[in-house]
Amino acid sequence: MSFQPFHVFTIFGELFIGAGRNAALTFAVGMAYHVCNGTFFGVAYTLVFRRPTWWTGALWGIGLELCMATLYPSWLRIVMLREFLEVSAIGHVVYGSVLGLVAAKGVSLINRRDGKEATP
Repeated sequence: MSFQPFHVFTIFGELFIGAGRNAALTFAVGMAYHVCNGTFFGVAYTLVFRRPTWWTGALWGIGLELCMATLYPSWLRIVMLREFLEVSAIGHVVYGSVLGLVAAKGVSLINRRDGKEATP
C-alpha cells in the first residue's frame, strides 16, 4: 500500500503544536487527539442510543465516516483519497460495531446493578 494510514496522526499533531517539532511528540499529540475524539463520540453514541447494538454502532461509525469524508480531504490536503477512504471506512465501521457491543454490555451491567429490567 502506498498510502500511510497513520500519517494523519502527524497532521493532527502539527495542527496543535505546529510543524517542525519532535516527530514522536507530534505523532503522540495527534494520536491523543484521535483517541479523545473516539472516546467522546463513544460517550455521545451511548447517550443517543438507549439500547445499543453492534449494528447501531456500525451505523454510527458510518455516520462519522461520512462527516469525516466530507471535511478531511480538503482540510488535510489528502492526496491518495481513494486509499484513505477505504482504510478509514473499514476502521470506522469496525470502531462503531465494537462500540455498539461494548456499550450494550455496559448498559446491561448498569441496569443489572441498578435492578432494572431490560425493556424490549
